[in-house]
Amino acid sequence: MVSCNTKPASRVLIIGLDGATWDLLEPLIKSGDLPNLEGLINSGAKGILESTIPPVTASAWSSFYTGRTPGRHGVYDFRRRMGSESTDREWVTSGSIGGPKLWEIANAQGKKTGLINLPLTFPPVKVDGYMIGGMPVPPARDEIGYPKGLVDEIIRETGDYISDVDLLRGVSPDVKDPVKCGEFVDQVSRATEAGGKAVRYLMGKYPTDLTFFVLVAPDRLSHLFWQVLVPSKSDSGLDKWELELKTKMLGVLRKVDEVVGDIAGSMTDEDLIVVMSDHGFGPLKEILKLNKLLSEIGFLKFRPEVEGGFKKKIGRVLPESVKKPLRAMLGMNGGKGAKGPGGESRFDPYSLIEWKNTRAYSGGGVEQGIFLNIAGREPYGTVQLGAEYYQVREELISELKKINHPGDNKPLFDWVEPREEIYSGEYLESAPDIMYGLRGYTMVIGEDAEPPMVGPWSQPRAGFHRREGILILKGPMIGKGITLTKKGIENVAPTILRCWGLKLDKGMDGKVFDEAVNAGFLLQNPELRESFEVHEIQTGPSCEDSQEMEDLLKGLGYLN
Repeated sequence: MVSCNTKPASRVLIIGLDGATWDLLEPLIKSGDLPNLEGLINSGAKGILESTIPPVTASAWSSFYTGRTPGRHGVYDFRRRMGSESTDREWVTSGSIGGPKLWEIANAQGKKTGLINLPLTFPPVKVDGYMIGGMPVPPARDEIGYPKGLVDEIIRETGDYISDVDLLRGVSPDVKDPVKCGEFVDQVSRATEAGGKAVRYLMGKYPTDLTFFVLVAPDRLSHLFWQVLVPSKSDSGLDKWELELKTKMLGVLRKVDEVVGDIAGSMTDEDLIVVMSDHGFGPLKEILKLNKLLSEIGFLKFRPEVEGGFKKKIGRVLPESVKKPLRAMLGMNGGKGAKGPGGESRFDPYSLIEWKNTRAYSGGGVEQGIFLNIAGREPYGTVQLGAEYYQVREELISELKKINHPGDNKPLFDWVEPREEIYSGEYLESAPDIMYGLRGYTMVIGEDAEPPMVGPWSQPRAGFHRREGILILKGPMIGKGITLTKKGIENVAPTILRCWGLKLDKGMDGKVFDEAVNAGFLLQNPELRESFEVHEIQTGPSCEDSQEMEDLLKGLGYLN
C-alpha cells in the first residue's frame, strides 16, 4: 500500500552536534536526561552515521555539505597540502571544497538558507540568506558574519555571541586544575546558551527555508574529558572534583538538549528535522612523533642542530620550566620567527627538517597521512615522480608495517596503504601519498622531534575522534521507530534534498536513505539530478585571524 505522506518537506532544520556519539548520548537518553532528543528519536529514525577516513572534522563536514567522499571534494584536513613555493599550508575554507554545497544547491532552487557556526565557513561568503562562520574561527566580531552588521545585531539583541571556546586558544586548560576545568565547562555552557539564543533570534527575525546550525559542546567537552564523561571503569576511578566536573558537564549536555527541543519545537509536522554529528569519540591514550619515526627508518632528516648536541639534551633531560626559555633562545619554537597574538614564538614543524635529505614527511596532527617529498610539487622535493615515486612509497609502506609498538610489541599501525586504496576521484592528488590507521584512533601524531617517539598523551582523561557518529531524521515522509543501518556521512545531503523535493547534484556520491523514507513518498517524488555551479569566491583569513584559528586548533589537540 502506498503511503499518503507524499508531499515534500516545507522547511528543513539541520542541527549539528559536533562530535556527538551514541556511547555518550544513549545512557543519558535512557536516564531521561535528554527528553527532546528522545522525543525526536521516538517519532523518527536513528542510526550510526559513519564518518570519513580518518574522522577529521574538516573532511567529514565537507563530505556532508557536498554529498561527496574526500577524493571527490579534496578536503583532508584543516589545511591544504603544501605548494611548490613554500612549506606553508593554506587554510581550508568553504571555497576550498570541491563541488557545490547543500546551501548552494538550495539557493539555486529558490530556497533561502540560514547557516550558523558551520565548520569551514570562515571567512563567510554571500548567500541567499545569512551565514555566521564556524571553526576554525576567530573570536566573535562582525567580520565572522554575512551580511555585514549581523553579528553586532545578534550581540545587541540577545546579549552575547561566542564563536568558540576562547579558553582553548593557544593551549588547553590545565586538566589537573579543578578551577580552570570548571571555568572551561562554564564557557562551553555559555557558548551553548548564546548559540541557542542567536538561532532563535535569527529564525524569528529572518525566516529561511533551511536553518542549519552546529553546537560544539559535545566535541569540546569530549576532547578534554571523554574519560570523565564515559569512564572505562566505574566512577570510583574518578577524584571528587572530577565527579563534580562530570555533573557540571552533564548539565551542559542537558542544556544542549534544551536548545535542540526549543528550536525543533518551532518547526511544524510538515518540516524535516535532521540531527547529526560529523564523527564520534573515544579515549585518547598516546602520541606518536611520526617525523621522528621517519627519521629513524631513514626517510627523513632533521637539521643537524635539531638532531644532535645540546638541543637534543634539552629534550631528554631538562624540565619543561627550563626547556621552554632555552627553546626560545635557540630558535626551536619555529624556524621563521612567527609570533602568536601574545608575542610568543610559534612552532613550525617543517622548519626542523633538512629537506635535501628527506624523502617523506608527516602530514598534520590528525591527518593520518604521509607525504612524499616530490620534486616540483614540494618546494624542496627530492623524489622524482614516476618509477622512483612508486619505489619509495612501496618501500616506506613495507617498513611501516614492520614496526611494533614499544609497549606491547604488537604492530604500531592497524593498516598502511597507498592513497588510491582509500580514496578515489578528481582530488586524489591532493591527498597524502600514504594513509594509515593508528591504534584504533587511540593515538594522534606529534609534530616535534623531541623524544620519546611514542609516549602518553599529556591529558589523562582526554578523548579523540572515532568514525561512529549519530543521525536522527524526523519528518512527514520519515518512518517512525526505524533503526538505520550504518551509512556514510556523504548520504545525508542527498536524503535531505530528496525529502525536500529538490534536485540532487549529479556529482554526489551519496545515496538516499531509502530505508528511512516512506515508499510512497519515494514513488511519488522520483530522484532528479542536475549539475549545479559553485558561485563562492574563495577568500582566505587575514594573518591575525589565521593566528587565532591556529591557536584554537592547538587547544583542541589538532595541531602541536
